Amino acid sequence: MRDRNLIKYFFILSFLTAISFPILNIYYIFPSFSQLLAQNTEDEAVRVARRLSELVVDESNNLKTPESFYESLNKAKEHYNLDKIKLFSRHGEIIYSTDPKDIGERNRHGYFNEIVSKGNSYSVIVQKESESLEGQLMHADVVETYVPIMDRDRFVGAFEIYYDITNRNEMMGKTVSSSSVISFALMFVFFLGMLILILRTDKKEIHAQTTDKHNSPFYLLITIIVSIFTAEAVTMFFISYFPSHSRINQALLDGALLTMTVSPALFFFLFRPMQIHIDKHKQNEKELMDAQNELVVFNTDLHKQIEERKKAETLILKSQQEWEDTFNVITDMITIHDKDFNIIKANKAAGRILDMPFLNDKKLKCYKYYHGTDAPPEGCPSCGCLHTGKPSVFELFEPHLNRHIEIRAIPRFDENNRINGLIHVVRDITDRHNLEESLRSISLTDELTGLYNRRGFFAIVEQQLKVIKRQKTRAFLLYADLDNFKPINDSFGHHEGDLTLIAAAGILRSTFRESDIIARFGGDEFVVFPIGDDEAYINLIVDRLQKNIDAYNQMEERGYKLSMSIGIAPYDPEYVHSIDMLIVEADKIMYTQKKLKH
Repeated sequence: MRDRNLIKYFFILSFLTAISFPILNIYYIFPSFSQLLAQNTEDEAVRVARRLSELVVDESNNLKTPESFYESLNKAKEHYNLDKIKLFSRHGEIIYSTDPKDIGERNRHGYFNEIVSKGNSYSVIVQKESESLEGQLMHADVVETYVPIMDRDRFVGAFEIYYDITNRNEMMGKTVSSSSVISFALMFVFFLGMLILILRTDKKEIHAQTTDKHNSPFYLLITIIVSIFTAEAVTMFFISYFPSHSRINQALLDGALLTMTVSPALFFFLFRPMQIHIDKHKQNEKELMDAQNELVVFNTDLHKQIEERKKAETLILKSQQEWEDTFNVITDMITIHDKDFNIIKANKAAGRILDMPFLNDKKLKCYKYYHGTDAPPEGCPSCGCLHTGKPSVFELFEPHLNRHIEIRAIPRFDENNRINGLIHVVRDITDRHNLEESLRSISLTDELTGLYNRRGFFAIVEQQLKVIKRQKTRAFLLYADLDNFKPINDSFGHHEGDLTLIAAAGILRSTFRESDIIARFGGDEFVVFPIGDDEAYINLIVDRLQKNIDAYNQMEERGYKLSMSIGIAPYDPEYVHSIDMLIVEADKIMYTQKKLKH
């Protein structure tokens, strides 16, 4: 009993020591060293800032221009082994920084206006890979210090000085680790004393009891005490060599190491021996039950395998039927070919559209039914797919089917990863193609006159320009504008105005060649290009245009006369570089002619 009380006292004392040791490190030792380091660094920064103030303040105690002290501060940074220097104006604007991209930014934080601008220094320790007071990510442990520049009670500006304290932190950690050795030695002495007493007491318990020691409550208690004590001692010894400045990190590290150390110890000294003891009691009973159940399990497994096999066969048949149904319900044509282009399987859509007979192991060539040929067509992408083993997608108009189709050719591989055929997925895209053509026509054509619109003109004229440049010939562009079109709209209505535009478009069509590009540029403006390559021909075509206009005006009395002002500009590939320049030139000439009419 006396030995047990002694162990209890040792346990309580060791427990209190183990608890006080991490608390002392987390809440006193580490913060004290960190505060001391920050204070020393801040004092050093204040001394440096006072020396630097002489470089940046003029005789009137105002800040000089940055150009006058730029080199001096850069040299001071190297001389004082500083990580970074910033100089703030009295309004918080950065007027100098060893990192030029900071210049111009403004410090609007409360600590600047409420502490620094009042003449007080302000420092913080910024941990590695965390943000500074101004939101910059730091890649080292630094002390960030703001030092005000004062002219008596007047705030002139402030320095912000960064000191790299990574090496100092490491030295501090080593110092704290060395001091932790004494505490660990004290805990280790308690541990040895407890271990000796545990061994002596456990020996007496074994002789005094007739039951297995692993069932002894005292044995279990001692095992738990020793495991937790040892784990905590090892954990704190490890942490003392790798201290953390964050209390949360320290607590998490302590908990993680304690868990990793205690768990194996409890398992090896407590749970594993207990499990072995329990297993021995159950082993004989288990062997008898196993022998008795072995036949039952065998019969059950055999019956289960038979049932599973039946279910698998049913599922296979069902899956095959579902696949066939899905394969045939797809509206796209699907055909499966061997490497000799024989169709070995086709869905109902393919059979109907290609007008194929029932396959029944017949060798039907895919090119005969898709293309109506006796051999694969030249440049067939499917043939390339057989050689490369890569899927391909292509669109074409197939005269044999009178359809626009999209063909997806997908290679098939055998168990040796060799190509043994193709799968064709063919979609009828005739409606889509017709719709695209219709939309393209609508987007390029003027709805009222049927001529090209501005977009259509530029889309078509680019091809014409390439021909002219290649042939190195001249061409002429005509720019026409209806005269007095607004009065026609105002006096006779917009419907009559639309009829006038339609009539003007008809006159231009009848005057120029079918190959000439005629466009309505918007409103009452029209452009024709090209209208020939010879000036004599141009005069003839202008006369023909005027005659057609006169003939239109003589057809009936409308209350107004149709008239056009035109401008013609030559296009020479050696001098004119764009159609836009040509249109501007023709527009100027047209405008001059219009003014002469008035």
